[in-house]
Amino acid sequence: MKGLNVAILDNCQIEIERTINAFHLIEIEDKLCQNFIFHKYINPNTFLNSITIFDLVCIEIDLKNNDGLLVIEKINKLKPKCKVVVITENLNRAIEGYKLDIHRYIIKPIGHLEFFEAIYSICEKLRKTSKIEVYGLKGEYFVDVNDISYFRVCDKESEVHLINDKAVMTKMSLKELEHQLPTDQFFRIHRSTVVNLNYVQKILKDAYTVEIKSNNKICLLDVSIRAMPKFSKSLIQYKNFLK
Repeated sequence: MKGLNVAILDNCQIEIERTINAFHLIEIEDKLCQNFIFHKYINPNTFLNSITIFDLVCIEIDLKNNDGLLVIEKINKLKPKCKVVVITENLNRAIEGYKLDIHRYIIKPIGHLEFFEAIYSICEKLRKTSKIEVYGLKGEYFVDVNDISYFRVCDKESEVHLINDKAVMTKMSLKELEHQLPTDQFFRIHRSTVVNLNYVQKILKDAYTVEIKSNNKICLLDVSIRAMPKFSKSLIQYKNFLK
């Protein structure tokens, strides 16, 4: 499952922490709904400046000095694929809210079952929709994450290596590409290299290298000394998750 970048926009930190706690309860219950990365906001303008990195937004529509529905309209324009869950005490604006592209409208206090169903359905949709957007030197591409064996920076450009031995060259940074990737499936083994754990064949710890299988060919990539312990642990966890 793709790790979710979750933005929580509310009037106070207490309400934000309550929402995060509701997510933590879901993480305990279901493996599909894990690896949430939380971003906390009280100011809508600060939030909108970072909208491109988010997969999911939980928002209070009765924001101080702002109309949450207008903020949602901006979300729909700036990041159409971003899922929006309204968490509010205001039941009266539910019909108005559903005219926008809102995944679920939840009334405070958050009910566990209702919240679980909302977040689970989002996680399931993202799992099935597993393509990333790559701005190549010859145009725009939508690449299935399962077709990617690894990414590597070379001469100020990023190489997206596919399992069919082809590569897409892009001016996008590794950080820009990583924002779109499932965090449990991809790992940065070096400052210039990110690998798909699906295609890791063997870790050579003594040589600080890893074998990546791509279209029946083996490619050797360097692993940094600092990354090796966490990389080994992440690979074991990922392989156990697939069983």
